[in-house]
Amino acid sequence: MYLHIALINQTIFQKYFINLGHYQKLGYLKLMYYIRMKTYKLTFVSVLIFLLCVSIKAQQTINLSWLEIGEYYKITLIDGWQLEGKLTAINENSIIIKTDLKSHTIKKEDIKEVTSSGVYGPKHFYDNRIKIIELKDGSELIGYFRKSDSLLIKFETLSGATLYLKKEQIASVEKAGKDEFLGEDPNKSRLLFAPTGRTLSQGKGYVSVNEIFFPMVTLGVTDFITIGGGISIFPGTSNQLYYFNAKVRAVHTKDFDVSAGALYSNIISNNDDGLGTFYGMGTYSVKKYSLSLGGGFEFTKNAEKKIPLIIVGGEIQTSKNVKLISENWIPVSSKSIKFFSLGVRVYGKKLAGDFGFVYPIDDEGSLIGGGFPFIPWVGLNYNFNFGSD
Repeated sequence: MYLHIALINQTIFQKYFINLGHYQKLGYLKLMYYIRMKTYKLTFVSVLIFLLCVSIKAQQTINLSWLEIGEYYKITLIDGWQLEGKLTAINENSIIIKTDLKSHTIKKEDIKEVTSSGVYGPKHFYDNRIKIIELKDGSELIGYFRKSDSLLIKFETLSGATLYLKKEQIASVEKAGKDEFLGEDPNKSRLLFAPTGRTLSQGKGYVSVNEIFFPMVTLGVTDFITIGGGISIFPGTSNQLYYFNAKVRAVHTKDFDVSAGALYSNIISNNDDGLGTFYGMGTYSVKKYSLSLGGGFEFTKNAEKKIPLIIVGGEIQTSKNVKLISENWIPVSSKSIKFFSLGVRVYGKKLAGDFGFVYPIDDEGSLIGGGFPFIPWVGLNYNFNFGSD
């Protein structure tokens, strides 16, 4: 830079002294003053240009002050090359990233972007906890992360099989407990038949068939509104039973939900009011256990005795995909029939099955009708998503 300024001064001096005759009227002192001012102006402009170049160069260097040694990062270079690994050192001009293969020293000026390595970082690889991986094709793997590089992860399943997965195939990673993990029940909005205080999430739905002859479609319109309906399929008759259900969630916290709704059913050929019931349910859940409590009453005009009904239900999750369910109907009137039940639900992400026994008793505690003491209960469910993601 200084050489550049000196050359400028020399050029100006020679120019004006060679053409000195042009300035004879100004005098020698005025000429020197003029040359000096020109030199100062050009020097000032040169300094500004130099500072501007330094500033632009500084802006091209990405800010890496937030990086922490020992964490995992994904590095994208200006030429498009990418790598992922553990940051082992950082200095004024470069950083060192260690992958499973080797360590790489990278100049800061060559770095275009740095992002956290997310689910492939040390919190997921080296804590020795069970992971649940969902792939983009919908399949699910359960096991442990073992190693990783910029393209692949080494994954060991619970059965001991070793898989090498491309990171681009992975949709999500869920960390489970050290010794056990629980899957979410996709049909948690109801017990065996009666509703809970929970609702379906928006865009979730299921098709269910209870006791073979009672199919139903249920949809989560929003996170707090669930609707459903169906019609029976008894063979040999056109007098089928149709039914509708609508439920609105009024309270929702981490452990507690309260909902209210209405259930209506009637026979196709029947011109009367049919049977309608208003109900309200609350559900309290803690880890593997849930308790549901609520009740309902008839609202149709033709109901001779509008007897309130109390519903008590409970759920105990015994493993990732299995839970025990109890659903009990207790009319307030002592002369009405009571229903007690116990069943099991086995479920995955798409399919679920309910199997149980219902025990009906009269006001004296005796089995209704005699014979086999229980009514078998069977329900099958197919869960799906609808609408835009």
